[in-house]
Amino acid sequence: MSHYPSRWLTRTSDPLLEPVSVTDAKLFLRIDAEAEDALIGDLIKTTRILAEEVTAKALITQSWSVQYEQDIPQHIPLPYTPIQDVLSVSWYDEDETLLGTLDASAYHLNARKDTLILESAPTGPLLRVSYRCGYGDAANDVPHPIRHAMLIHIAALYEQRDSLTPPAASLSLYHCYREVRL
Repeated sequence: MSHYPSRWLTRTSDPLLEPVSVTDAKLFLRIDAEAEDALIGDLIKTTRILAEEVTAKALITQSWSVQYEQDIPQHIPLPYTPIQDVLSVSWYDEDETLLGTLDASAYHLNARKDTLILESAPTGPLLRVSYRCGYGDAANDVPHPIRHAMLIHIAALYEQRDSLTPPAASLSLYHCYREVRL
């Protein structure tokens, strides 16, 4: 993921479910017992977060806030896609006192729906964009190759619990969904 100066990125709402269920992971791992369900749930969440970081995609619907200070661009790349909708675009003073919220007619998304374009320059020293992104609300909305890459990654983490490096097979599948921005 690209990093920009003077920018903060915050997840403001987590996905309501994971792209891979504990049941699916246990089938993939060939585990029948329930003793390690909590561990498997943690591994699923960890692999989702890593998959999102590698692909720069939100897998299940979630909300993010990106904040810029000083030299605010009129074209604002939104770090996680696919964008579902922009919730708000607000500007603040130095003390983070709300100065105003832009009307939806004052901005739009570009054709690729990954960059917010402001119709005019913002008037405050701090701009915050809140948006919702993700493939959808259900696990089946996430592309199957990403879910399969997660299962491979979960299996690797389950077998070697001290390793965070995604297996090459997972990375290959994740990278198919990564969009490079210039």
